[in-house]
Amino acid sequence: MPKDISHPRLKKQLKAAQNYSDEQKAKRTKQMAEKPSLSLKHTDLVAFNQGAEKTAVQYLTEYIQRKGSPMFNTACSLIALEVNVSTETAKRYLQKYSVDHPKAPFSIQDGYVKIRQKE
Repeated sequence: MPKDISHPRLKKQLKAAQNYSDEQKAKRTKQMAEKPSLSLKHTDLVAFNQGAEKTAVQYLTEYIQRKGSPMFNTACSLIALEVNVSTETAKRYLQKYSVDHPKAPFSIQDGYVKIRQKE
């Protein structure tokens, strides 16, 4: 076991991963690629946040396309639950990605989060 892994939960996860079948490893790799992991949150916060922001934007875009525009506070709660971040962090993500700028994928209109129309 590598010496740099000292947290008990990480040791347990590594030991369990060593016993996975190839099919289980492939499934776990796919899951980890789709969603930022908690262990990454503890070991590399910058990488976690980059993945979390991307996941948040993808999730909210799909949510709006499926169910319509949620209220700002509801969107923050949905992001927090899906990405496993605090509601304050989700709020920062949403504020960042709804600023009045052509690259921002969302806009806030009358308290609702909407997908920004391309100009």
